[in-house]
Amino acid sequence: MKTSIQGYPRLGKKRELKFALENYWDSKITLSELCDISKQIQSDNWNTQSKLSFQPVGDFSLYDKMLDMAVLLGVIPERFAKADYFEMARGAQALEMTKWFNTNYHYLIPEFDSNFPKHPVDHSVILSQIAWAKQCQVKNPVAVLMGPMTFLALSRGAQQPEIIFERYADLLNAIAKTGIDWVQIDEPILATSQNLDALKGYYAKLTGSPLKIIIQTYFDHVGEHYTWLRDLPVEGIGLDFIYGPENFDLITQHGFPHHKLLFAGLIDGRNVFAASKTEVEQCTRFLLEHIPEQQLVLSTSCSLLHVPLTIKGETHLPPGLAFAEEKIREVLGIQFHTEVATKPNPAVRQRIANHKPVERSPYVKRSEIQQAHLNLPTLPTTSIGSFPQTQEIRALRHKLIQKEITPENYDQQIQQYIQDWVRWQEQIGMDVLVHGEFERNDMVEYFAQQLQGFVFTQQGWVQSYGSRAYRAPIVYSDVSRPKSMTVKESVFAQSLTSKPVKGMLTGPVTMLNWSFVRPDLSREQVCKQIALALRDEVLDLEKHGIKMIQVDEPALREGLPLQQDKQQAYLDWAVEAFHWTVNEVQDKTQIHTHMCYSDFENIIEDIRKLDADVLSIEFARSHTQLLELLRDKHYTNAVGPGVYDVHSPAIPSVDDLKKQISKLLDKLPAKQLWVNPDCGLKTRKTDEARQALAHMVEAAREVRPVAIS
Repeated sequence: MKTSIQGYPRLGKKRELKFALENYWDSKITLSELCDISKQIQSDNWNTQSKLSFQPVGDFSLYDKMLDMAVLLGVIPERFAKADYFEMARGAQALEMTKWFNTNYHYLIPEFDSNFPKHPVDHSVILSQIAWAKQCQVKNPVAVLMGPMTFLALSRGAQQPEIIFERYADLLNAIAKTGIDWVQIDEPILATSQNLDALKGYYAKLTGSPLKIIIQTYFDHVGEHYTWLRDLPVEGIGLDFIYGPENFDLITQHGFPHHKLLFAGLIDGRNVFAASKTEVEQCTRFLLEHIPEQQLVLSTSCSLLHVPLTIKGETHLPPGLAFAEEKIREVLGIQFHTEVATKPNPAVRQRIANHKPVERSPYVKRSEIQQAHLNLPTLPTTSIGSFPQTQEIRALRHKLIQKEITPENYDQQIQQYIQDWVRWQEQIGMDVLVHGEFERNDMVEYFAQQLQGFVFTQQGWVQSYGSRAYRAPIVYSDVSRPKSMTVKESVFAQSLTSKPVKGMLTGPVTMLNWSFVRPDLSREQVCKQIALALRDEVLDLEKHGIKMIQVDEPALREGLPLQQDKQQAYLDWAVEAFHWTVNEVQDKTQIHTHMCYSDFENIIEDIRKLDADVLSIEFARSHTQLLELLRDKHYTNAVGPGVYDVHSPAIPSVDDLKKQISKLLDKLPAKQLWVNPDCGLKTRKTDEARQALAHMVEAAREVRPVAIS
């Protein structure tokens, strides 16, 4: 049987891409050296994939595939006059960034403006990778492109689909001239409920290409788009049977063409638990009842970008796991690992069964009590939570891990960082302080390491965007909290100041969505186990005098199923899990939450149902649409729209920030607004973070008298 994958991790065996990008941005290496490192990563990837019938070429990116596609098509906003790739990604006026469907990968949103189609196309992004693949003697290359439907559906601004499809056709012709035979056109938008009829007619412009075309879908079933997809004059169709098992029914009901290849996603590309050989064989037998074997290509459900590179070198993991390299072996049928066998915790199961949900008092009542308790000014200033994780802090943590220092010495040095930054926040006049999270390696991993039920990798890095990567924990057993996790640092920080210091937790839905989750329990059950563990921490913080507790849920939306008929059930239990975490606090305890880089339009009612006292939210790259949405939907709880972009090294001036705050006041009343960055400052340099925050506080101070009047 033929075999394939749709894409592969880009970071490299030792995160070479991350370090190369950061060195290039710091002018420590040249662009040529960066490209040499990227070519070595690609070469290593192709060597790993050499036994596959089809190998992806062009799945690699220096930052993001949607940005690559914008360059390939000449969709360059006028403000990027030089079309500088990294300026569009991370400059002072960078493209907006959001989550890739329901994953933790972030993509840059292409923008159409009056400049289109004036800017020329640049095919070198893909042609250079194809040329390198030929030099590396890749035997079965398939050029990988983001599809025109998905590109247009996820872009901003007035679009011209006819020109876009014409440019796609030109691009396919340019690829064909390289001698390559196959092209994979990724159209994950077909796995959503979105109406795409207006774009379907344009596809005829592509089907005259000399290339053999695979239309690849993933993340869910294709629903009503199936018959159009089935009848499209292309050579291959890719379907996800892991997250869209309804695709089996679509083939049964509507058949599959006898002259096309079916790229069957039967190996999970988004989770690290080993495939069940029995289940893969059963699914294969079912498909072979409808499709001849010569038409069937065994594949992954999506790109392996969403899992770590390899399990090799991991010494602390239990059996039953498979990363990208191991999943290739599963696709090839060479190796199926031991299936997961977890042990239930009866006490956790019983606690879930016995839990009685609690409702908080209405927000209007709570807000009055909290204002009397906290006495905050109009437009209170705060930050999201984390401060820069410097090389010194990372080195300190490494010394602790290597037992070069004692835990007591480590705690003393962490307390010194906390003290320095608390004092500094007081000096600049911040209204609500944070302790800085210097003791934390990652906002999910840190908590997972202190909860029972999780296991961890040593080098299991997964790309989030650009050079940013995280090690996702693995939920292997029932989850519980053996002891407090954040009380020590929060209480210490609060002891240093009379101003309120927020307690900082990662919420249950984000813990779930940024972890690899055991397959033998529903995601709802696992999420509620995490929620009750975090509930204990929330009440512990309150008991120790912490007046504000922030429970971050940046990943609330990314767990949302793509098909509309599945969405509300997920949102209902996700909101319920948040309530299980926070609803038992007293009315005077202010609950914050933070969300970022997601499309919130379709879930605004569910955000309202969270009923957090203060919602801080990404705004710096979103212009005013988000605030208009909150206003139009009559959202009345407090809101902290981020006034500057923490993912750019650019430092906003006081005047720029005053203008940004004024934009907020044009949309929402001053009494409803907080002033804060749009996300944590962990990745920023110390000088960048301090200058930007000082400017932010000064801007709020200068605007405040006008806002009050």
